[in-house]
Amino acid sequence: MYDMLKENDLSGAQLLQICKSQLVGETSVDVLTDVMRSVVPITIKNYIPLEIYEQSHHDMFELFLGILASGEIKDKSTQELVMEAIFTCARNEDHIEHLVNWFKSGFIHSLDGKKLE
Repeated sequence: MYDMLKENDLSGAQLLQICKSQLVGETSVDVLTDVMRSVVPITIKNYIPLEIYEQSHHDMFELFLGILASGEIKDKSTQELVMEAIFTCARNEDHIEHLVNWFKSGFIHSLDGKKLE
């Protein structure tokens, strides 16, 4: 799909939508690593129009937080990878405030306030 993106056979918005639909429930370290470290950042930076740039970061922040909150990822290094992706995608005041609250409370919690292990 990334090749399709580079060849303009797939838009950046379409690729992010595919990532959002396919990553729910994904636990493969290799898949998560590729998507969170390469596909999403490169797609947003290079292939997303400015008018949906902020919304794309917002959607990925909430997707990655949802993946972490699901509790399905048990591997510590993969959890840290997801955390890194969450921090990278935090672009609006609500997300920054949410992350600051993690530090203030000493706990990681989902958007609905559920404390995560």
